[in-house]
Amino acid sequence: MSGLAIGGTVGIDTIRAPWGSADRVLGGSASYAATAAALLRPGVELVGAVGEDFPSVHTDALSSIGVGLCGLDVRSGEETFQWGGCYGENPDQRTTDFTILGVLEGAPAPVPDSVARLPHVLLGNSHPAHQAALLAAMPSVELAVADTMGLWIDVARPDLESLLAQVHGVVMNEEEAADFTSAPSLVDAAHRLLDHGPQFAIVKKGQHGCIIAHKEGIAVLPAWPSAASEVRDPTGAGDTFAGAMMAYLQGNNSPSLADLRNAAALGTVTASFTISDFATKALHLAGADGIRQRLAAFREMCAIA
Repeated sequence: MSGLAIGGTVGIDTIRAPWGSADRVLGGSASYAATAAALLRPGVELVGAVGEDFPSVHTDALSSIGVGLCGLDVRSGEETFQWGGCYGENPDQRTTDFTILGVLEGAPAPVPDSVARLPHVLLGNSHPAHQAALLAAMPSVELAVADTMGLWIDVARPDLESLLAQVHGVVMNEEEAADFTSAPSLVDAAHRLLDHGPQFAIVKKGQHGCIIAHKEGIAVLPAWPSAASEVRDPTGAGDTFAGAMMAYLQGNNSPSLADLRNAAALGTVTASFTISDFATKALHLAGADGIRQRLAAFREMCAIA
């Protein structure tokens, strides 16, 4: 049996930037990750909660690329999670205009039996207790990977530590890994994440690539070389990375360091499309063919004779 469950937030984003804006577009960690994964592999199921105000255009967009929505819990009388943000001339600088938690203040989405039987799960960024609930609902899962963010390190560290002891892999960005481990370098941070239980850890460094730690050793990859003028909306890039990475690993229950290097390369080039336009628009335009063509170019760039 094959298939990938992706949990996390499903939301509505409103984004402002000097070069444009996007109103009530698809957002949330699970949305970006599921979009990336479904463009690359079949058998992706999304697990998350939305309110009755969630636009049908967003469910249509997810369904159109094969994302299964039997795990999308639409809650009557409640609001969808919403976030509004503003980017400056430097896309790395972002401020939050508003946050409406909505359904996130309630219980996590229930997991349908058909999804609970899937062998792989990506626990997209959400409260660690909600991630743990999804994992507990999938007792036969063979590969579980968790993504997280700095907020949970600050306000839910015990829950996060408990979660890391249960998963096979973890993905963090460089600030989160440094904060969580208090390590003197990112290489040390990647190794120290393994001490908490995962078999592998990936530390994302944005425009500087990523570090992969595994029991076999360590690997590093650069990012796709996007010029500043090509970056329009970095929202969801990390979630895209994780979703594409899991698409590569689908069917592999015990990835080697080489497997993870290839998975991270696919995640890297897929995320490079996400940042080039608002929300998931550029991912849809690129499609699987565009992503794989860029992956081939990326391999040539990284080749050492």
